[in-house]
Amino acid sequence: MQHPTTFRKPRAERWQQVLDVAAEVFSEKSYDAASLQEIADRVGIKKGSLFNYIQTKAALRDHLVREVYLKEFMLFSQWARDGGGAIERLAAMVRGHLEDFAEDGPRMAVYLNEVRRLDPAARKQLFGNRTFPDLFAEVIAQGQAEGVIRPELDAELASRAILILVRSVHQWSLAPPREAAGQLVQTILRGHSTPQGVGILAAMDLT
Repeated sequence: MQHPTTFRKPRAERWQQVLDVAAEVFSEKSYDAASLQEIADRVGIKKGSLFNYIQTKAALRDHLVREVYLKEFMLFSQWARDGGGAIERLAAMVRGHLEDFAEDGPRMAVYLNEVRRLDPAARKQLFGNRTFPDLFAEVIAQGQAEGVIRPELDAELASRAILILVRSVHQWSLAPPREAAGQLVQTILRGHSTPQGVGILAAMDLT
């Protein structure tokens, strides 16, 4: 039996720990200021042992960015097509994004701060032809057809405005995103809604 101080975690578990710690370090110190040495120290392994899992700091960052993107895009795609009319689906998309920040802030922060630094070819391969603004714009256009989103709004511009607001909440909100999610959904979406849409929002249970 191995002594507790020499026990080695299974590779999959250790890899997850490396990712968790890297997300924390990158979000706390910024990618540029972070070092593989600090990540190794926090994980509790030698720096050279990190190379059993990842070859460069950039590769570690890119893995985190791709991991978050793939998870979020799958969830957003589901929220965009399920759950009632356009207002209900937009509310689910906004709330889901806010709650993901509350659940895994470090990874989300790394994604938002670093996604633009991906190699253009890598970004194209990852994003393909559909992006988060595209998903929002499609639901907004559906909301305009339903009469619940203001018809004069440009769907693409409105989608980007909503995303900017949602993604900046963690920088200015005094309340934890999960606790404030219902109020923030109302605040963000009311300005885009027709009186009919505002009525739907008011009737929704967002607690």
